[in-house]
Amino acid sequence: MDIDMEQIDTRTVVKEEQHQYDFVEQIERAYDWNAARLTEMILKECQLVNRLRSLNHYFFFDRGDFFSHFIDGCDDSVGKPISIDGE
Repeated sequence: MDIDMEQIDTRTVVKEEQHQYDFVEQIERAYDWNAARLTEMILKECQLVNRLRSLNHYFFFDRGDFFSHFIDGCDDSVGKPISIDGE
């Protein structure tokens, strides 16, 4: 029986590629599971959205604060007489 070394090498390469594919597939499944779990933990258990809203209200203008700030800033301009240039 004559064994062709090229066929043996090809089979070995195919088996190694299949093994690498299986390994990558397992890593991808673990990554997907971990990403889903982390997302669930951050959004639900840690209530990230509520914490971000709280920070937004604390550090930035809240709903009516912008209008109040605008009116307060206009106080100096509103009390001045109107002048038309050229007359």
